[in-house]
Amino acid sequence: MIDGDWRERAERAECRVQELEAELRDARDMIVERNGLLRRVCIEKAYNVRDGDQLDSLPVGSIIRDAEGNALQCDKRSGAWFYARERYQMASDEIPLPVLVLWHPDWSDQ
Repeated sequence: MIDGDWRERAERAECRVQELEAELRDARDMIVERNGLLRRVCIEKAYNVRDGDQLDSLPVGSIIRDAEGNALQCDKRSGAWFYARERYQMASDEIPLPVLVLWHPDWSDQ
């Protein structure tokens, strides 16, 4: 009787593992598809900003790459820029121009 219970539990567990693996594959595929879509939107819409006034006009949530290749995000208020992995705030006039706008919040509607 104990062997039968153990086998039954093992079979149910194996079925659940297979279900979870299928769910993970589906989730991974969905993430890959979404990332591909976001990448295409960014590539199609990326543009250069060549002066400080244009840079200051970018809204909170914008992401740029500066002339030295650093990625920064506008956070909290327009003109407040942060490096992706640091919380050091920079003003727009400290960022080497030109910059490439990699993400603009308006693009999320596309």
